[in-house]
Order: sequence, then structure tokens, then C-alpha cells
Amino acid sequence: MAKRYGLPYKGSKNKLAVAINELFPKKKNFYDLFCGGCAITHRALEVNNFERYFINDLDGGMPELFKSAIEGKFRDEKRWISREDFFFTKRYRPICKNLLEFWE
Repeated sequence: MAKRYGLPYKGSKNKLAVAINELFPKKKNFYDLFCGGCAITHRALEVNNFERYFINDLDGGMPELFKSAIEGKFRDEKRWISREDFFFTKRYRPICKNLLEFWE
């Protein structure tokens, strides 16, 4: 199974992360201006070619979620939701359905 980078979302650059990072020269700063789920940043952190990392996206929640994850905030997370429960919740629970309609 191929390694996954960043947070999963529609439009992820996960499959391109390794190839894109191979194009970057070794520099002091890394800037990911449209980071999305941070797949490119995740790979850059893994190969450690930079001293400092800057991530940004129109959806400020994704960079914050990624940062929290790499800082270990979810390390001891025990909750789990099956794919079936996720899709049921997404489709039939009013609060989730309204949120999805808002974001679409």
C-alpha cells in the first residue's frame, strides 16, 4: 500500500507529493500557499529539506487541523467511526446534512 500524505480531502495532492517534493531545491524556508490537506507539506517535513515551514489555505481549518495532528494532539484518540456510520451520519443527521449543504 502506498504511503498517504496529509489529510484526506477531495482534490488532495497525495499522489503527487513525492514527485512534487523532488522538484524543490534545498532552501531555508518552505511555503505551501494552497496547502489543502497539506500533502506536499507532510512530504517536505518527512524529507526535512527545510528549516522553517509556512502553510496557508483559503480554508484556515485544514492547516490548523494538520498542525494539531503533527503536534500530537490526536495521538491518544480512541474514537473510531466506520465508513458506513460516517456516510449515514453525513446523509441523515440534520446538523451534519446542514453543514454539508453549507460547505458545498
